[in-house]
Amino acid sequence: MLMMNHPEVDWFWWMDMEAWITNMAFKIPFDKYVSNNKNLFLYGDTKFLYDEKSWAGINIGDFSIRNCQWSLDLRDAWASKKSGQFLTQNLPGRPEDFPADVQSALAYLVVYENKLQ
Repeated sequence: MLMMNHPEVDWFWWMDMEAWITNMAFKIPFDKYVSNNKNLFLYGDTKFLYDEKSWAGINIGDFSIRNCQWSLDLRDAWASKKSGQFLTQNLPGRPEDFPADVQSALAYLVVYENKLQ
């Protein structure tokens, strides 16, 4: 795994391959997250995620994650949510025949297992 093979790297940035960077002058405000002791930051709508328990309440197409034990533990918990049927039963509005996906799995962990708290 990349995180374990590169302990000298503090943060990893994931972007889906169809993402575009349009402002080359933008600087990610890592100091804001480091000073608040955050290990993961990603886009989401807290009302949509927590109140409606929607799998679409977060977007994992672009996120940054700190290289630490917390992140490795999250990765293990995240990988364990493999059943699309299980996720559909627990996340309202998710299509019936939708296979397991990483976004739904993370939404489940956040809403039901407080993995980001």
